[in-house]
Amino acid sequence: MKKIIAFIGVRGSGKDYCANATMRSSKLSGYKKLKVGFSDSVRNTTFQELNVYPKTPEEYDEFKKTVYYHDKFLYGKTGRDWLEYFGEGLREKFPLTWCNRLIDKVRFTPCEVLIVTDCRFPHEAMALLSLSRENKADIQFIFCDYRSGRYDDTENEPNRMALGIREQGVKHLDDITKLFLS
Repeated sequence: MKKIIAFIGVRGSGKDYCANATMRSSKLSGYKKLKVGFSDSVRNTTFQELNVYPKTPEEYDEFKKTVYYHDKFLYGKTGRDWLEYFGEGLREKFPLTWCNRLIDKVRFTPCEVLIVTDCRFPHEAMALLSLSRENKADIQFIFCDYRSGRYDDTENEPNRMALGIREQGVKHLDDITKLFLS
């Protein structure tokens, strides 16, 4: 691995859009690229728990809005709510579970450029820094802030991290790597 590019921001800030554009970038043509996200395992776990497997982006968008029932609960939640429930629940019990799953996937999938779609927690950034050191790879953190009105929930750790970055004068698509290296 030669380079890691990670996108940081809150839900809806344009991280996936920017990661997809980076995958298509002519600057990276000829390199073997791998696009992953910390949330990939959250989605897979949620799909397995609910026995729902969206195949297209449109089906996934519909999944997030549809109410599903789980046999261990008396009430239903939207797919988006289930994603948060499983993601936050496992992160609370096992703080590095999603980091470890991403790192394990990367270790067994050789690439030259790793593109991480959703670095939202400080410990995820630290895991990527460790991975870059381990592989002697350059690392770049890019801040996504397409919709800056998403910061109303300051109890949410990713929002607090993004707010702290914005308070330093950082704007959409700024390279914020130096903030994590100091």
